Amino acid sequence: MLRLPVHRAKQRGDTIIEVMLVVAILGLAFSIAYATANTSVVKARNSQEHAEALQFMDSQVELLRTNLSANTAVATSGHDFCMDTTTHTPPIAVKAVPTPISVCNVGVSNRYALTIKYESYLYPPPTGVKQDIYTIQVNWAGANNLGPQHEKITYKLHAL
Repeated sequence: MLRLPVHRAKQRGDTIIEVMLVVAILGLAFSIAYATANTSVVKARNSQEHAEALQFMDSQVELLRTNLSANTAVATSGHDFCMDTTTHTPPIAVKAVPTPISVCNVGVSNRYALTIKYESYLYPPPTGVKQDIYTIQVNWAGANNLGPQHEKITYKLHAL
């Protein structure tokens, strides 16, 4: 006599729905990981560009200090200017910049546009102190889609 099994042996394996669910969960996890990593890379690049801009401004302040302490003429007109660091021989050339030109573009691929503005202020009597104000500004495009970035510092020189 033939016996028919009452219960069929359980089938092994996953259904297509289970596989699709696992693929969807993995896809979501990878998407979140990619977005997080991409954001971190953009922030790191922006931080690096900001640090480079600060270094360029610091070098301009040092050149101003050097030239002013050596009584070397520094542009005092209403034009923007920058200190030319390519010559490496004193006095450092001061380039007037009525319109942006390459001498004030610094960094890799001339990414940073650097300008210095000069203002003179005379305090009213009785002090009568003269103050020279140099505003150094760096502009750059910014990493990815962050838009234009800029940094500005002011160097004040008090004279009696």
